[in-house]
Amino acid sequence: KLVTIPEKKMAVMTFRWYRTDARVLSKKQELLDVIKKDAVEVLGEPQYAGYNAPWTPPWMIRNEVLIEIA
Repeated sequence: KLVTIPEKKMAVMTFRWYRTDARVLSKKQELLDVIKKDAVEVLGEPQYAGYNAPWTPPWMIRNEVLIEIA
């Protein structure tokens, strides 16, 4: 089912290779540290997004951590 969601402004950090829970947690913290350093207001918790099929070679895998900002 496709639904339309309201427009949001997001801060995003992209990373490659396999996703592990520890790596995602580390990247979320890294994104929060950058946002805090730049004094940007955060509106929620960081999220993970992955875009590739399981058979994608690791150097081609695209992952993102993102968080809504004001």
